[in-house]
Amino acid sequence: MLISQVLNNNVILVEDGGKQKIIWGRGIGFKAHAGENYKLKSQDKVFSAISDDDKWLASFKKLSEEVPRKYFELTEKIIQLAREEIDANFDEHLLIPLTDHIFFAVKRYDMGLELSNPMLFDIKRFFHKNTRLVNKLSV
Repeated sequence: MLISQVLNNNVILVEDGGKQKIIWGRGIGFKAHAGENYKLKSQDKVFSAISDDDKWLASFKKLSEEVPRKYFELTEKIIQLAREEIDANFDEHLLIPLTDHIFFAVKRYDMGLELSNPMLFDIKRFFHKNTRLVNKLSV
């Protein structure tokens, strides 16, 4: 893997077999430079391959500075569960907005703000084939 860009001390962008990937690991960006080889460590987290979309990359960089890694991992698990449950593919850019949504929903909850989904009844009614997934994700 060749480092394309150091996003911050814990996040790097790499080129791997012609595809760009984001690697997140404790301190991996410290003293790292573009053009250097990077050897994946077992504790590193590799995020889905991304396109050459500078806006998406900027969003990921900004969000990775504000949001703990566990929210990105949770979001990936939710996306994977949804893929398996409803046999669908999702846009590769979904990671950013969904992580952002989940993180700020948790922040609002922690602040004691009312969280409700006024559309939940309609979602279950119109997407009844996917009700099992909706029930798994409903709290």
